[in-house]
Amino acid sequence: MLLKGRPAAARIEKFGIALQGSLDGANTIFTTPDVFDPDTLRVYYNGVRIYAGATNDFTVTGASQLTTLFTPKAGDRLAADYVIG
Repeated sequence: MLLKGRPAAARIEKFGIALQGSLDGANTIFTTPDVFDPDTLRVYYNGVRIYAGATNDFTVTGASQLTTLFTPKAGDRLAADYVIG
């Protein structure tokens, strides 16, 4: 299977990567340390999978960025699984 021109053997998968951004009850913009293939992005809020889409939980807003449609607060955890794009 090819993923954006990259052979399956060359795919680099990341799991449980903590999203970067302030968990302060106000910030909604978070980033990953890598550019990801948006079709492979899976995000978890306090261990529960959340879903992409304007009427769901978050939207992909950049090559390594997403915006939540809620405001995570201190003590919450946001993590992601993805294939580097």
